[in-house]
Amino acid sequence: MDNLLRTIYKNIIAFLFPIKCLKCGRVGKWFCEDCAETLRPVAELHCLICQRPALGGFTHVQCRTRNNPERIICYFDFHEKVVSRAIHLLKYKGYVSLVSEITNLITSSLEENGVSFGEEAVIVPVPLHPVKKLLRGFNQSELLANELARSLGLEARSDLVERVRDTPSQTELKKEARKENVAGAFSATDENFIKGRDFIVFDDVYTTGATILEVCRVLKKAGARYVYAM
Repeated sequence: MDNLLRTIYKNIIAFLFPIKCLKCGRVGKWFCEDCAETLRPVAELHCLICQRPALGGFTHVQCRTRNNPERIICYFDFHEKVVSRAIHLLKYKGYVSLVSEITNLITSSLEENGVSFGEEAVIVPVPLHPVKKLLRGFNQSELLANELARSLGLEARSDLVERVRDTPSQTELKKEARKENVAGAFSATDENFIKGRDFIVFDDVYTTGATILEVCRVLKKAGARYVYAM
């Protein structure tokens, strides 16, 4: 009976508030096939360390140190309205039905660009502070990372890095202030598991890269072999 009532409820909601393409308004999906093909990729990838242009997003040779990640993988331009709106609806309005469609777009982009990872690679979402996660009800990066892991046949772990210090929002801060804001905000929880493994650190939005870089470095310092930022 509970399953039947739940199904009826979902059907009523779907009828009253149908999902529409965020770009053209066509009913059925958040990104219809035609509009999904028009999404603009990031024009130029940059080295996560020095922010200068870098082929394929690989860290420049001169920027490589033991604690820096090997590569940044970023394919969708957040400045494109439909992309920023999708993330906003997921992050602040709780439209979790967007997760699977966003993940499908990411997976397709990885395939089109020939990006692959070892079978043992582990996806780690950038963690929220426990209080923020409690207030929001979820961590959007964790939801996306879990779905992406399922799509790629990889493992996702949200318990390997924790946010030990709550930080003000990065939104209004300048580049250097962002770095200072997240310095020391994260900590590794299981160095025995991390040591010698490859990781993909996932975040929903990439701007200056300060947050995701800090998490990458935490994993590197804990003994990770290769770390990629996405």
